[in-house]
Amino acid sequence: MQRRDYLMRMIEQMGVAFARIRQMLIGGEPVGDMLRLEARKSGVDLDLARVLDADSLADVLSPNGQPDISRLWVMAELLHLDGLRLDAEGRPEEGEALHRKSLRLYLALEPAVLAALPEGAIRIREIEERLTGG
Repeated sequence: MQRRDYLMRMIEQMGVAFARIRQMLIGGEPVGDMLRLEARKSGVDLDLARVLDADSLADVLSPNGQPDISRLWVMAELLHLDGLRLDAEGRPEEGEALHRKSLRLYLALEPAVLAALPEGAIRIREIEERLTGG
């Protein structure tokens, strides 16, 4: 239980940084460097995530077959934000690929985690709508 509480606090703290990046995107500010910085701080490799397919990426983030909840969530959010960046730069095909990877990682999270993080369910809907054009 303590581990889950720790993970939830960490995810909430990262959420603040991600909200800032999202606001920068809305304002048209460049965010590529910030995305890489947040990835490094979280111990994930955004460049590797960009080139791996979604299933391989989920495997990398699930050592011994057990999903690393915090890394899955962080990577899902980073990929989504990076996809938004690419969309804003007029590179929608590349953005779509990252949104698909992000969705795959969000869906790999346990239902209890998604229930504890309402923004996870919101993000899933947002990505699905983006991908279906709805």
